[in-house]
Amino acid sequence: MTDAQADNGPLPHDDTPEPATPEIDFGPSSHEASPQEASSRQGRRIRPRTLLIGAIVVVLTLAGAVAVRQVTAARQAQQSQQSTPTEADGYRLAAGSLSGGSQHEEHRAGGVTELRFTWDPAVLHRFYFPIANPGPHPVRIEELRRDLDSFTIVDVHVMFPGGKQPFQPVVIAAGGDLNLVLTVRTDEPPAPCARTWVESLPVRYTVLGVSRWEPVPTPRVIGFASTAKDC
Repeated sequence: MTDAQADNGPLPHDDTPEPATPEIDFGPSSHEASPQEASSRQGRRIRPRTLLIGAIVVVLTLAGAVAVRQVTAARQAQQSQQSTPTEADGYRLAAGSLSGGSQHEEHRAGGVTELRFTWDPAVLHRFYFPIANPGPHPVRIEELRRDLDSFTIVDVHVMFPGGKQPFQPVVIAAGGDLNLVLTVRTDEPPAPCARTWVESLPVRYTVLGVSRWEPVPTPRVIGFASTAKDC
């Protein structure tokens, strides 16, 4: 205590209350989340899963749409192929120019020439069967039908410049031709004075990847007639 304080007596007592320290609300503690924050955190946990599911749904939907389009396109293409004739469908072979054969007679009537052979099962007959390919594509001759109504083809040879060879599948170039030699045996005549003839022979060939049977015309009518005395 200083001398001045001693002389003046004791210091007056201040009864004014001290101001209260304001309380600051720091919000929820760091270890306790508010309901809004907890909901936000839960939403953040669910959102990636929701996005993944949505992406899967979108992918499956697109894949299904693509599959439907592919199936529809395939059906349309199949229907188009079935309804639209291709170039192979309209392709045709023709008769060549070579004609003749073993012992026979020629008969002409109405502009048609017939090579008439004896209808005798004991005799083998031979005649030419030329095939022409007038189209713009090569053709592969695969086979001939051997068993016909009135005779059977027992042998087929292909003629070449150097001779003839046993038949094997052979290609006729565009605009070319092929000469075959057929050996045939007739069946028994159904009647004493029977006659029969053919104007084409069934041939299987392949053109533009399409294989099919087609009757190819012969350059002359091939006929068979019985030689009974009363005929």
